[in-house]
Amino acid sequence: MNSAYRGGNSRLLAKSLDELGRPLAILDWQGEILFANAELCGLVKLDATHLVGRRCSWEVAADESPQAAVLTALAPPASALEGQLVGRQLTAPIVYGSTATGQLFIPLRDATKTLAMVLVVLGDWEEIKSQLPQLRPVNLLHRRSADEILVRLRSKWTSLDNLLPLFGESPAIQLAMQRAQMAIQTDLNLLVTGPRYIGKSDVVRGVFSGRLKRVGMPKVAGQLFPVDCAALDTELLMGMLEVFAARLRAETPHVGQLLVLENLDRLADEAVQPILDWIVRSAQQCGVAATSGVAYRDLCHRGAGWNRLTSAIAPVEICLPALAKRREDVAVLVQQVMAAQCAKLGRALLVLS
Repeated sequence: MNSAYRGGNSRLLAKSLDELGRPLAILDWQGEILFANAELCGLVKLDATHLVGRRCSWEVAADESPQAAVLTALAPPASALEGQLVGRQLTAPIVYGSTATGQLFIPLRDATKTLAMVLVVLGDWEEIKSQLPQLRPVNLLHRRSADEILVRLRSKWTSLDNLLPLFGESPAIQLAMQRAQMAIQTDLNLLVTGPRYIGKSDVVRGVFSGRLKRVGMPKVAGQLFPVDCAALDTELLMGMLEVFAARLRAETPHVGQLLVLENLDRLADEAVQPILDWIVRSAQQCGVAATSGVAYRDLCHRGAGWNRLTSAIAPVEICLPALAKRREDVAVLVQQVMAAQCAKLGRALLVLS
């Protein structure tokens, strides 16, 4: 524990917690780790000095540090921050090799009955569940809370940088995340479709960032060149492509150079064939991605030229439906954005009603 919680028997308490034989941590009301016992440190293969003082957050960040997954997994659910005894089943191990299938969050109040700390214990879910009070049945739509979904996202996918638009529980968004992860593992061209302001460009950047990470390239070494097809006529558009072609470096791998055609659906018909010719000429030097407010099949129906262009750009299509069509994703997105802001401001996680 830190100095604010040291007492005359703090060493004895720490020794007793170390000897419990199960991983546990003590967090303050803001989610900062005050104590991590030897069992937890051994499980995550980190010294206590790397955990104590770090703040747990529901924000699924791009942090690639060894503490990142642990800090996300230990963050208390909103109901625990409200003072309730809470158990949570783990759908995936916190770290490789962990046999813990559940967590128990025990809120500790001070003399004024204000939440002071939360004790987090890892163990067998069936055993933990037997110690919890009988829970009321809940609506199936809300059976899994947003924070549980974020924990599962963090444990399931290795690349989440810039992929915030793909956080959710709906079947459509789960398919989109699967395709984004597949795109990261390949060098194929990419088309991201969906309505305005849904985050299509963020997904393209997320895939590009994941590819750079896959081949061991730092982000600053990559070259992503966006061109807005809606804002330029054919002559200016082709001029921008030649500017990008002049910037291509032979020593940079293909995966590290990406042309992004934004608003492809608003491209002028007369520019379709010149852009296709340019893509064919440059296929060995760079990748191509595009965003569109119109789906792949609808672009293909515009004619033979569009069909050939879209086929060249879209070996992988990621479709982002409007939030109105996947309302179950709203709470997850709000929780993630809110957690990021709380972490930025250094305050405890706000609770959603």
